[in-house]
Amino acid sequence: MTAYWAEHVHRESAAGRPVGVVTVLAVRGHAPCAVGAKMVVTPHETWGTVGGGLLERRALARVRESLASGCSETVTESARLGARGDSGGPADSRQCCGGEVTYVIETWAAAASAVALFGMGHVGLEVGFALSRSPIHLYAIDSRVEFLRPERLDPLRTGRSTVYAVHAPIPEAEINSLPPDTHIAVMTHDHAEDLAIIDQALRRHARDGDVASIGVIGSRTKWSLFARRLLRLGHDPEAVASVDCPFGAGGHSKDPATIGVSIAATLLQSAEATARHAARPTRAPQRAARASAPT
Repeated sequence: MTAYWAEHVHRESAAGRPVGVVTVLAVRGHAPCAVGAKMVVTPHETWGTVGGGLLERRALARVRESLASGCSETVTESARLGARGDSGGPADSRQCCGGEVTYVIETWAAAASAVALFGMGHVGLEVGFALSRSPIHLYAIDSRVEFLRPERLDPLRTGRSTVYAVHAPIPEAEINSLPPDTHIAVMTHDHAEDLAIIDQALRRHARDGDVASIGVIGSRTKWSLFARRLLRLGHDPEAVASVDCPFGAGGHSKDPATIGVSIAATLLQSAEATARHAARPTRAPQRAARASAPT
């Protein structure tokens, strides 16, 4: 367990799910666990152990209480193990070891939102930079590996977001790997790539109902063409109409920074609405406010 607990925590956090860890800090006398023992806890699963019995059940209940509250916290607690406490009074846990265990509980709330940026060109980079100041999971996805160079994305990692750089030769194949309730922004260098990504995002939503929103940079003429093609591919008209294109509120500006800020603002408004209502759409992704944006 010692070698893998961080992997479990990272996986749950990356998927936007709440997770907690119980770590034994100190042991006095006899106890069923050693210092450093860890247990990873989610609302429905556990990995590892801190000794079992009532001690572990107490810690487990405490972690799940914290996870259910939606808060992130760090709390240190102690439990005496035995039929009676040191002073002759009742012990905290009916285990016969007779020792005392001090443990720390760390919990991390579910991420408020996840945003996937398909296309990390000039506009995508500006969108990412604006979003990076918020505590979100930010997926930077591009079919061109040179646009994901560490030195290019380093400015995104100075903020509060957790940034994942994903080189995807077939970008639409990444749709099913995204966590539930992801907001998807499509702004690649290629119209065929854009269409394939939108197609797969709509298919996932039709199947799982867990795509929070889809926005596409481009003109009304571009979207009119896309919409007709998506309908011919068999997508529900209401789902197609839910896609936000033109995306953002940048007016007719050609400046990547201006466009990026406007798209980021739209994405954050949608993300806040998703977190506020804490409800997944049952038919079509939510539709952000429409405004004109350059091709």
